Amino acid sequence: MTEHKDPIALLAADRISARELNDGWAALCTLGTVNAQGDAEQRTLVLREVESRLALFFSARAPKWQELKARPTCSVQLYLPSIQVQYRLRAGWEKIASELVQSSWTLRPDTPKKLDWLYEHQPQSSVIARAELLEQLGETQPVPDHAPAAAMGVYLNPLSIERLQLNTGVHERERWTLRAASTPDTPDTPDSRWHHEHLVP
Repeated sequence: MTEHKDPIALLAADRISARELNDGWAALCTLGTVNAQGDAEQRTLVLREVESRLALFFSARAPKWQELKARPTCSVQLYLPSIQVQYRLRAGWEKIASELVQSSWTLRPDTPKKLDWLYEHQPQSSVIARAELLEQLGETQPVPDHAPAAAMGVYLNPLSIERLQLNTGVHERERWTLRAASTPDTPDTPDSRWHHEHLVP
């Protein structure tokens, strides 16, 4: 049984444990959205921590942004095989200030930087010849020194968090649901902020 009362702190601790075990999934998540035709869409993204908040960065020209902004919430899943723990989040989102996006963008690897600029004239998910793509991302192409205008990011504001631990012998599954905002009579603590319950796995 987990003793953490704050699921976000628990998620952060689990990701640290997974990184220490060289878990390639420790930095990643799966984002679930719904497209304009009502079909479910999923894609793997880097899940970042910006100012102690969960965040995703991408291009405003990407289909995922059109799908994300059409609804107030999204779903996010993480699986950390090294410690056999799965998380499922339902979260709201809010845009990250452009100044912070720009400063964070400079820390990206070279290939994603080149891709962000490629999206300016070749939309993500559009058809392109492999040779042209390799040329655009090749070593002879200069690495941009600043982000394109379409670079953006969103903070994820979890509304519910499920954690499934598979290595305890009973597949322990827990859920935390965000309560209403605190008041002067209910101080803002993990106990007051989150409603915790155990679920049948």
